[in-house]
Amino acid sequence: MASNVEAHAELCSITFGYLKSMALDCAIKLGIPQAIHLCGGGGASLADILAAVPVPESRRPYLPRLMRFLAASGIFTHVASAGEEGLYGLTPVSRLLVDDHSSGGGLSPFVLSQTSKHHVGAAMHLPDWFQSDDPALETPFTMAHGIDLWGVMGRGGDAADAMNRLFNAGMASHSSFMVDFVVCERDVFEGVASLVDVGGGSGTLARAIARAFPHVKCSVLDLPNVIESIPAADVNGAVDYIAGDMMNSIPSADAVLLKHVLHDWNDEDCVKILTQCRKAIHTGGKVIIVDVLVGSSPSKDMLQVQLQLDLLMMAMTAGKERDEQQWRKIFMDAGFSNYKTRSLMGFTSITQLYP
Repeated sequence: MASNVEAHAELCSITFGYLKSMALDCAIKLGIPQAIHLCGGGGASLADILAAVPVPESRRPYLPRLMRFLAASGIFTHVASAGEEGLYGLTPVSRLLVDDHSSGGGLSPFVLSQTSKHHVGAAMHLPDWFQSDDPALETPFTMAHGIDLWGVMGRGGDAADAMNRLFNAGMASHSSFMVDFVVCERDVFEGVASLVDVGGGSGTLARAIARAFPHVKCSVLDLPNVIESIPAADVNGAVDYIAGDMMNSIPSADAVLLKHVLHDWNDEDCVKILTQCRKAIHTGGKVIIVDVLVGSSPSKDMLQVQLQLDLLMMAMTAGKERDEQQWRKIFMDAGFSNYKTRSLMGFTSITQLYP
């Protein structure tokens, strides 16, 4: 009987799990992590939070319930006070969401880019997609939105522009978070005088590499609609921006960088992309891949994230997260002969790939 009770509780927790990400999305959009941060990070009352967030009077009585849930979920801390509602603080998780003007603005844009209606809508179509035999519906995203992810972002109009801004801001914030981890891999950049970041978006990572290694001439290659959407303030001369298609041609350089690019594509397209990379790199050059390597960590939590990302790829793109055997086949099929991989940030790895 006890085991059934525990199983039932776990089942309910999984069933209602989507509410955790939606509550997090809500907290970010209301500015709650930032409000707590501005109160010192560890002592914000409900009154402090309400004074800082855009909640009308009629909705204010509901905020304690949202905060109670977020605290129970480990997103905020809560210290009760006798006769009072207590104080809320930041946890290591919610500290990652804060813009403290010293760490690239926090990961709030990344979270919002992943909890958007496009992502959630695609995931909701998983059961219908599994039961469909329509070859035109390559992904649940296509079933949900009538066109693939890249088509939505490239078709123009206000909705596409908004999605591009959301997506690019999310990727930029994630790149900012990864910057220190990547540039600390100093041996990866030894002997590199030029580097092109393929699919590098607004160039957050490329600019960081240029700052850390001033001798490296850095460029970013991305689709025209991405390059055109980059804020003028980001185009400051430190990095060259090139509009193009990695499937057709990649500018030549000592190193080609692919950060979380290949997991968006099927095996055949990955081979095409890496074949273009092999053509682009100078003699003695290499390809640098930052991506998930499934099973690379003994941690159950890290594996869980890797498998969640794989399910996300299934819902959103034709790609997937790969284990070492799958990566190796792609490398060899693209004409590469040698590679070395090591862990980067737990569930991510960095690979140096050589012809």
